[in-house]
Amino acid sequence: MQKDIKTFLKSIEKTRRKAEAIGKQLNDLSEIHAMNYENQKGKGGAAFSSVEQLAIKREKIINKQLDEIERWIDLIEQLNIILEKIDPLTAYIISLKYVCCWTWEQIGDKLNYSARHVYRLHIKGLNDLQEVYNEAQASKK
Repeated sequence: MQKDIKTFLKSIEKTRRKAEAIGKQLNDLSEIHAMNYENQKGKGGAAFSSVEQLAIKREKIINKQLDEIERWIDLIEQLNIILEKIDPLTAYIISLKYVCCWTWEQIGDKLNYSARHVYRLHIKGLNDLQEVYNEAQASKK
């Protein structure tokens, strides 16, 4: 785990975005694969070679995405343990912000609060989380 809660939360957000980007890459590759296969039909071994190379590349990207998803799940499990120890409303706000990657405005709309108020609650939650996080880190030593 990182030394402070903000770094930890940012790593969750970053890992999710990375997994999503890999998913987009995979989707783009699937489209290229389909186009390539159609273009190569009837050209003997060239189609197989091209399709085989794309399949190998796709498998590597899938494995990379699975690794990122596993890392993201592990980080979320760690986060859930400490979120249980703070106020449920601020825990919910932190989950929406860092796990779901919502904006302050989206969270405010969901909770019928202004974005500014949501941000203030978030700061309170970060302070509470930092205390819990520090205690968890100290107990591991």
